[in-house]
Amino acid sequence: RQGGVPAYCLPGTAVAPTLLNSRIQADVTALLGDRVIPGESFDGARAQRVLDAVARTPGGILNKSRLAGDLSIDVRTLTSYLDIAERRFLLAPLHNAAGGASSTSRTRPKIHPTDTSIACESLARAGHDIADSPELLGQVLESWVVQQVLAAQGWATLATQAFYWRDSKTEAEVDLVLIDGAGRAVGVEVK
Repeated sequence: RQGGVPAYCLPGTAVAPTLLNSRIQADVTALLGDRVIPGESFDGARAQRVLDAVARTPGGILNKSRLAGDLSIDVRTLTSYLDIAERRFLLAPLHNAAGGASSTSRTRPKIHPTDTSIACESLARAGHDIADSPELLGQVLESWVVQQVLAAQGWATLATQAFYWRDSKTEAEVDLVLIDGAGRAVGVEVK
């Protein structure tokens, strides 16, 4: 629930769940309200709706057409808001390596919140608790593992790119695939 943001998880920073959720929501609102990029203009409330829709299914495969329809917005508008959330380090996409690392599918990425606290807070506002749902707990755990590995890529000795792998015909899937410059791959399945 606390994720990895130091202000939420370091010893001595623990607070009651309701206060933690309030702090997380305030931080996300601030990130979605700032005009960090010159000339960037957007609706903060719509950005929050898009973020919530994605964060409430951590590690879900993105179907932009369906999500845009659910939110009653144009696919191009949705794409714009997803890009904003990614640039502000709120969401991180993993692309499918099923076609090979050089020709990965960019149309159906898995989207992970950059911190599990974002997903847990959003789920709590929607009336869901990961403690009551093994499926949600598994999705949040997968996002946590993915984010730990992505964070380690910055200082790892061997440079890798991160993907997920899914065969659309058999629906077989690997949660995280790391591929190095020589094309060697290692898969990580979160259970």
